[in-house]
Parts: sequence; structure tokens; C-alpha cells
Amino acid sequence: MTILRVAIDVPLPTLFDYRSEDATRADIGYRVLVPFGKKRLVGVIWDVVAKSKVADSRLRSAEKILRDVAPLPREWLALVEFCSSYYHGPPGEVVAAALPPRRAYPDRQGSACGDSIAAPAPARAAGAVGAGPRIGIRSRCASEGKPKSVEARH
Repeated sequence: MTILRVAIDVPLPTLFDYRSEDATRADIGYRVLVPFGKKRLVGVIWDVVAKSKVADSRLRSAEKILRDVAPLPREWLALVEFCSSYYHGPPGEVVAAALPPRRAYPDRQGSACGDSIAAPAPARAAGAVGAGPRIGIRSRCASEGKPKSVEARH
């Protein structure tokens, strides 16, 4: 049995171990779809090992290795590991911050896995035109007897 050490974008300072039958050391740097709690998240394969410190009965299986794009280079993974250590940030969060959003969080439609994946909403740049949450005031207008819908950005 092969164990994948996976960096997942969660605020925990550790890598997570998953079982995989078809993984090899050549898969280091590929994205992988894994179950995490009640969600399915995309992480990055950090290492492939033979044994885990976690009991076999507690290990979950990785669902799919996403080989649709080239793996991240080992030099890049080493840089992310350095940044994680230097800034005391969880490796998964550092990986997600360093990747382009579409690679870190595949969208729900047209992703490599074809179905929904839990992903945080993309952040907007501070001070950007239209930055901030959209506030719909349709219900307020309707309660005042005005049937129009207006959206404002703040």
C-alpha cells in the first residue's frame, strides 16, 4: 500500500496521509482529490511513502490523482516548504496562496473531476473597482411597494 502525504488548504500545520493504490514517487507535485471531513478538497501530493504514523484503519483513500496538468516542480515545492517554515504557515495554505486560483481551486463546472468540489470564494483586491460584497436591496424595495430590483456595491 502506498501512502500519499498531501498538502490541503486548511489552517492546520500538517500534511495529511491518504492511501492510494496507483501512486508512485513520480506523482509528487500533482494535485489530488481527497475526502476531508464531509467535503472533497483538492490538495497537492507532497510525498509518497510506504508507511504512515496514522493507523491503517484511520486512513482514507485518495479519490483521484489529477494528472490533467504537469506536476509542480520539486524546486517549487522546496520553496513553498521554506516559506511555510519561515512564516510559520500551514503548508496547504502556503501552496494555495502560491498557486493561481484555477489551479488551486478548480471551478465546479469543467473541473478535472467533473463534479462539485468545496472551494472558498476568490478574494477581491482591496480598492479595486467594484470591490466588496454585492448587496441586493430587492426585498427592501418590494416591502416598500416598489417592484424594482437594484444592486449596489459597497
